Amino acid sequence: AVTVHINYLLVLDEISRAENAYPHMTGAYATIQVQWKFPRQGWIKCNTDGALVSQNQQADCGGVFRNESGAWLGGFARKLGSCSALMAELWGILSALQLAKEKGYRKVILESDSTVAIDLIVKDYPDNHPCATIVSFINRLKMQEWE
Repeated sequence: AVTVHINYLLVLDEISRAENAYPHMTGAYATIQVQWKFPRQGWIKCNTDGALVSQNQQADCGGVFRNESGAWLGGFARKLGSCSALMAELWGILSALQLAKEKGYRKVILESDSTVAIDLIVKDYPDNHPCATIVSFINRLKMQEWE
């Protein structure tokens, strides 16, 4: 199986955007330092991301593979055209899993900064969800022979 983690950098970014959208709301704040952690010996970590440029509604995704010493093993970037930010995140995850399989990586930790994307992958979702097809592809790939 593939281990899937959430990177909280995007969560903090989403909180910041919400605060800017609602400046009249106030509250207590704390600074949280987030840093990349090395995978265990023999494992590979892939960090993925998706992005949407709001001006032209064009999306991209990408990912980076690193080994247990942090050495760069490879990466990818894809232009997706017009889709949602969530779909871009999911395309990043699917592309990472496909590339990991192609490269023969069997011990993979996949990190994403999208809690919504991770929740769709690890929890149940309605069959009529707009992202159901890509999530289904991700889950089928995730269940293939990994270590």
